[in-house]
Amino acid sequence: MTTTVRRRLSAPSSLVLLWFGMLGGPVAWAARLLVAYPLVPVACATGSNLPLHLVTLATAASTVAAALVSWRIWRQARRDARGDDGGG
Repeated sequence: MTTTVRRRLSAPSSLVLLWFGMLGGPVAWAARLLVAYPLVPVACATGSNLPLHLVTLATAASTVAAALVSWRIWRQARRDARGDDGGG
């Protein structure tokens, strides 16, 4: 690992993004279970699954965001390791 990569990945904002990229999906999945479980009786009583779908949509969006952050950090680290200045 080059010095540039180490310096960039050791910045506090980069560390937060790295942790979000690694744990964002699993935490969103756990949050979905914790939030949706108590909503099931409400959905059954009202006959509407909309609250369950909204929770799923929100946590899916969080998971996609974490994946995009991870992908961006991976591309930047690979670019830094090769010494590219970024052209795609």
